[in-house]
Amino acid sequence: MVKLKPLSLLPFLVATARASSAQGREEFASALPQEELQSLCRRHPTWNNSDGTIDHERCKDALGFEPFEKDFLSNNPPEFRGGRKAPWFQNMENCMTEKSKNRPREFQSETTPAEPTVSALYPDKHSPTLAVVDFALSDEEAATFQDLRDCVKHYHPRQFVRRSFAGPDDDFEQEGGNDATFVGGFMQLFAPGVAAKLCETARVAWKKSEWFTIEAGKISFQFDPCKMGMRTTEYLSYDPSGWSALGGHTDIDTMYTILLLLSDPSEYKGGEFFMKPWDWGGEEQHLKLVFKPKRLQALVFLSDLEYHGVQRITEGTRRALTVEIWPYANPPLGVNRPQTFEFEHYLDTGSWEGTGSYDGYFSSDPKTREMYYYEGQE
Repeated sequence: MVKLKPLSLLPFLVATARASSAQGREEFASALPQEELQSLCRRHPTWNNSDGTIDHERCKDALGFEPFEKDFLSNNPPEFRGGRKAPWFQNMENCMTEKSKNRPREFQSETTPAEPTVSALYPDKHSPTLAVVDFALSDEEAATFQDLRDCVKHYHPRQFVRRSFAGPDDDFEQEGGNDATFVGGFMQLFAPGVAAKLCETARVAWKKSEWFTIEAGKISFQFDPCKMGMRTTEYLSYDPSGWSALGGHTDIDTMYTILLLLSDPSEYKGGEFFMKPWDWGGEEQHLKLVFKPKRLQALVFLSDLEYHGVQRITEGTRRALTVEIWPYANPPLGVNRPQTFEFEHYLDTGSWEGTGSYDGYFSSDPKTREMYYYEGQE
């Protein structure tokens, strides 16, 4: 008779225990009331928690939001190659997990975050083009977005740019610019709860402003923002030593822009957001609305219509999040802010090659190759 060593059973016992634990979590999660499951998903913007009771699928169903419904991220899911996680995906996942563990306790609330609520409409409530939305993000969601920006900037530095808004014939100082980290696509993958909340923020503004109606031909028909794609998601910063202002402009080919302040107004001087309403004469007139939103308060506006910018900051740092929503899909992962003709070119050819902003996008940058290619497979 062959005697088994006591340790020979250990792998089997461990595997059995893990399977039993996973099954227990599945049963527990499926037994949770819908409201409790929704609360868990809203309190964990990564749609993962330590005990495994929530995940992407459960939160997607509970909140009725699919981050990949309108994009190209899921055509060839970048996170797996040959059944294994790609190195870049694992690095991002580990980075987000580590930052979450080290987050101060005050950001980790046990209560469900407040729902986004419209508190004001401008320039008037009868035909508004801008809505002020309170509770656009919770502290936990904002901290998760900051973690995402830090991880993207560290592992994918080409997503960070010092962006000038001045053209060849413009006054460089007058037009200004901003430091931008593009996190579109990364947000849907690693912070889907933040994407869901931003979608809801735009939607409550859309409903309250009644942008889905046509009144006297003043405002064109505007679609439900949650039925469209996020053209770009950006972390922006301004300070006196770098970009201190942003010249007036419109977001051409974008239907809605969400501007959410991550800094408290007491942290900087100047840096007010301004808008010259179309109804008042737009760019050509001198009157303008000026806003200095509270931290985590959002301005949602019709950005292809309204001329807007940021006044000069004289002290401190102004940090903000911006999302542009357009009537196309979410761009592929890693693409920053495509122009309409570039996106249409991509739809026709399946490639960014031949477009001015992304010529050779997938082939000429070694960092991009490392990110999108895994063991020789695109």
